[in-house]
Amino acid sequence: DMISLKPRLHNFGLQHHQWLTHTWNHFQTEFQCCGVIYFTDWLEMTDMEWPPDSCCTNQYPGCARHAHFHDLSDLYQEGCGPKIYSFIRGTKQLHFLRFLGVSMGVAQILAMALTLTLLWALCFGRRSAKLGSQMPPVLLDQHLEDVQQKGVPSVGPGASEEHSSLRGSASSHGHLHYEQSHEDC
Repeated sequence: DMISLKPRLHNFGLQHHQWLTHTWNHFQTEFQCCGVIYFTDWLEMTDMEWPPDSCCTNQYPGCARHAHFHDLSDLYQEGCGPKIYSFIRGTKQLHFLRFLGVSMGVAQILAMALTLTLLWALCFGRRSAKLGSQMPPVLLDQHLEDVQQKGVPSVGPGASEEHSSLRGSASSHGHLHYEQSHEDC
């Protein structure tokens, strides 16, 4: 919360906290704000008699001292606390959107790889069936006997409809060749 930011102001301007000083100065200038809730936070939480010059609407050396004693409207009137939290919240949303975008990209790449793999498997399966499978003569004879015992002719016009798309024939070398009615990939 914004209250926890206020105690950190006391390190502003200290030699070993220069990074904090530069951060506050940059943030106040960039977001046109002063202090955490109001510019008086600098007076309450530090030994400073006036806010830093980065709180001035028109910055020049000593502008905050001049504004403090003469015209307070020359200082940013809005505190930086709400702007800091809006900035952080916006940054978290940006990180979420980046994560979401990268995740969707990875998912698309994986889907494409899966699609190509399945397409390759289908094409390879068709080609290997067209080339035929090598079957030793003993297994070929056994296969032909099994087909004839079941009453399903392996070749010819009398083949059943469920076997009509796949017709086999034995060559003189004991190879069983299959023809499919599918186009090449």
